[in-house]
Amino acid sequence: MHIIGHRGARGEAPENTLGGFLYALNRGVRHFELDIQLAADGVPVVIHDRSTTRTTHQRRAVALTSSTTLGNMNAADPSIWPSVERVPTLLEVLPLLDQSDTVQLELKRDLPIRQVLLLRALRELLRERDTARYTITSFDTTTLLLARAMLPELPRGYICERRLIDNVAMAKRLKCKLIVFAYQILTREVIKEAKLANLKVSCFTTNDTSQIRRLASWGVNSVITDYPVRYLYLGK
Repeated sequence: MHIIGHRGARGEAPENTLGGFLYALNRGVRHFELDIQLAADGVPVVIHDRSTTRTTHQRRAVALTSSTTLGNMNAADPSIWPSVERVPTLLEVLPLLDQSDTVQLELKRDLPIRQVLLLRALRELLRERDTARYTITSFDTTTLLLARAMLPELPRGYICERRLIDNVAMAKRLKCKLIVFAYQILTREVIKEAKLANLKVSCFTTNDTSQIRRLASWGVNSVITDYPVRYLYLGK
């Protein structure tokens, strides 16, 4: 079972930042999850929220802000982190991810036309890289269908957090290789069902030792946590 750093190492360093990824890499973490959105100038940037308010304390809509402007914002809390950590572009983060073993690239929900532009940019950025280590993930089925058409060589993962539909069946319809569950809806039986469908199983986001051990005993392939350095010893 892999221990995956959520947004780099969200609980231990500024999330989705170069410093956060370096912090985790330098301490042995080799599996990551991060969030990608399209900035106003068409550049993919690494940030979770639609707004910069929570992470930078400046109120800007990511979709309406250029990557240059975002790159001038400090996404670290100066009271607990010693250096400025800009909102990075994906191009800046990729050289660090070259040191990793697996990466879940979560594409946030957006208008289909913007997702097409994002996927075109992503295709170019990954052209010279080892795409085997990357998986495109999303809650949004339209995004996953577009990714299947535009980047068929990249595996895809369906993220789900509700029991309202047959999530395993949906992942198979989308031709995914991975299914990423909210850990709260996972059961031993669902994991068996997913594996019988030839899906790898990941889950998010747990920061509890006993819960991670339980999920490992149930057979999940990976666990996403805010504290990957703390829980690295529980992985393989």
